[in-house]
Amino acid sequence: MHDKDKIPPLNKVDKFRMDEGTEVGELATQLFPEGISVPFKGFRENIDQTKELLKKNKPLFEAGI
Repeated sequence: MHDKDKIPPLNKVDKFRMDEGTEVGELATQLFPEGISVPFKGFRENIDQTKELLKKNKPLFEAGI
């Protein structure tokens, strides 16, 4: 995370999985247009914001768990 040069490049299988995950996320936002995307500003902030947004009783995208 702090030295991105040490992260190995994605292989074809990993790239495929990540692309599939992105596609599923895009389809989910179309299927649940009332959903809320939780912005990622950092781990702790994501968790805190997720807790607050759960009170709205709507689907959350990229929620912290």
